[in-house]
Amino acid sequence: MGHPPVLLRPFAAGDEASLNQAFNRAFGAQRSLPAWRAKFFDPTFIMLAVAGEHTVVAQYAALPVRLRVPGGTVRAGQIVDVFALPEARRGLGAARLFLATAEAFFDRFGGPQALSVLFGFPGRRHFRLGLTRLGYDAMPPEKVPVWTAPPSPRRRFSVATQVWDDPDPQVWDSLWSVVAPRYPVAVVRDTQWFQHRFPATHDYRGLLVTRRGRPALAAVTARQGRRQLVVDLLWDGEPPALLRLLEEVRAEAWERRLEVVELWLAGDPQAESVLRRCGWRCQVHPDLHRVARSFDSAVEVGDFPGRFLLTLADTDLV
Repeated sequence: MGHPPVLLRPFAAGDEASLNQAFNRAFGAQRSLPAWRAKFFDPTFIMLAVAGEHTVVAQYAALPVRLRVPGGTVRAGQIVDVFALPEARRGLGAARLFLATAEAFFDRFGGPQALSVLFGFPGRRHFRLGLTRLGYDAMPPEKVPVWTAPPSPRRRFSVATQVWDDPDPQVWDSLWSVVAPRYPVAVVRDTQWFQHRFPATHDYRGLLVTRRGRPALAAVTARQGRRQLVVDLLWDGEPPALLRLLEEVRAEAWERRLEVVELWLAGDPQAESVLRRCGWRCQVHPDLHRVARSFDSAVEVGDFPGRFLLTLADTDLV
């Protein structure tokens, strides 16, 4: 029996169930449809390979974000949920379906009127294929830096620097307007982004650090297994606020009897220096790499290395 014909086309209303089922098969996951809808709050930038009438067999997708780059702000795509089901690959030949789906995505959505640039964090296999066949550029440092520290009961209290739970989401707007110049290349971390990235359907903890009554740092943490994760942080560059945040998350991990505190961070040399002074260890992720591809002559990926702010929030792993 032959294989059903495969159609490459953008996502359309009604694809949700088949798409999510295919994702769960590809990744051995059990994601629910409400969780899919929370993640894909804007499903505009999804290219599918559909077998027969409605069976999704491959996807190349991106979540739209505003990206601060030298010279202004552009619309970018964070590459997520890329897959081709094994049986589909056998039918079309090794990697052909994945490549065809990606190229159809680039043709449809690549350009200043849609997505000026894509960025993502592929594993080893996708990374090699992306460099050789999909026009990806590696973003040195290619490997993702992962900072870790053991839990600690130490928590100093200070009248000048205080930590507050569950800050008003509007704090991201006010803080971003002050600190954006610290991050030459970064996803715009304002209130709109905060609300999309951290939906109420997930168990996130928001933290605000104030210094003399003014916002100095906003962060999001989450627990994953035996790890306490710092998912994101936005910081004004004054060390007391970051030191206070690091103490808070290590103390919380101690109280929960967790094994480690973990923070993914690159593109903020000042914060990295504070982490080193505080005894945090930095290792690279064993599998993930950093890539980008520009579709806009005004956006030079060569400007990104060492300047692109990276935290766990820039991935879709938490």
